[in-house]
Amino acid sequence: MNTRQVPLYVLSYQDRKGHEILQKFHRVGLMNRCLWNGEPRYPVHVCTGVSLDKSLRETIPENLHKTWSVMLGHLQMIQRFVETTRNDWGIFCEDDILIHPRLVEYLEHILDDSDSMNLDVLCVGYLCENPIETYCNFPEIRVPSGQNALPSPYHYREYPDDLWGCQMYVLSRSYAARLLEKYTMAYAHRTLVDKGLAPFSADWTLTKDSSRRALLYPLLVVEDGKNKSRHEAQDDAHTRCFHRSYSDSMV
Repeated sequence: MNTRQVPLYVLSYQDRKGHEILQKFHRVGLMNRCLWNGEPRYPVHVCTGVSLDKSLRETIPENLHKTWSVMLGHLQMIQRFVETTRNDWGIFCEDDILIHPRLVEYLEHILDDSDSMNLDVLCVGYLCENPIETYCNFPEIRVPSGQNALPSPYHYREYPDDLWGCQMYVLSRSYAARLLEKYTMAYAHRTLVDKGLAPFSADWTLTKDSSRRALLYPLLVVEDGKNKSRHEAQDDAHTRCFHRSYSDSMV
């Protein structure tokens, strides 16, 4: 079993929900899990996001303001992980989530299995509108024998590039460093003229830039369903995803 620290980073823009998400992690026992030396197993760090400065907002289309800000917030978490720790794995999440009460117990299995499968990225919370079994492009992944097994019905699957949502994901250190090298502001500006590049958007990039990737199903983390965008169809889709994966036991 993996017995090293695994830092967890929360993106909470201007710390609006930082206290609330910390309370949720307390309720599921994550804040109380310690290593043999008394240090926290999952030290939690709240990152307050990035506001676009006036000159940048005037340079790019208005419909990209939030997308770029969210992407920069995720990169802020990843940069903090790479530059301030030497840990093999980092966990990253947004603050508008509901959490399965056994998340901490299952994380122990997930981290061991990620090692065993030599993953770069594992999606734990994402958008899922229909049962995974109804899709033909999410084949199941078998963990090498002898490793810890998650209790049924939890299992791992491959996923295509049109999986959306970065509610919670696990990154290897090497992959996190590669993301920082690639997704710079120079890359962001190139996307304005080169439409062959993936948009400067967390959904399009952070969990997609490796073939060594998997998702966990069913979900341990879901978006809270309180969607307030300017796009009714998008909000409706998020609401359907919420009802698909939500359970009354989540906090």
